[in-house]
Amino acid sequence: MRWTASQALAQIISGKPYKLEDREWKLEMGPAIADAQKRLARCIAQGQVQAMGRRTRHAALEKVPADIFRITDIEVVISPHGDIVSLRPHQVYSGEQWYSVEFDAAEIRRAFPSAPNQSVDQWMLVRRRHAAATVRP
Repeated sequence: MRWTASQALAQIISGKPYKLEDREWKLEMGPAIADAQKRLARCIAQGQVQAMGRRTRHAALEKVPADIFRITDIEVVISPHGDIVSLRPHQVYSGEQWYSVEFDAAEIRRAFPSAPNQSVDQWMLVRRRHAAATVRP
């Protein structure tokens, strides 16, 4: 199964592959987008995740070269809309353009496993507090 860039980024941010196109994204995801884009770009550059995209808007899907994400002068990432862009608006990415970038869902899940749900986090916090309270000097 393939995921859009928005689904991949949402998985990284929230552990759920929400579609931006279907208005499923949550407002609170906004501040975490840039970090998720950096993490995804790093995984692509290291070969942990393969990006598939189109050289023109209506071309067939093909592998996006990982080298694009290793450029040192500019921070290249994938936008939630699936385009390759610069993370910094004042630095223009003028390299090879790719559109409609998507990912294999299993690769994204492997590279970015979902965080434990809140009830598990709460349980761990209570256990740590209890352990700290019972330790005597």
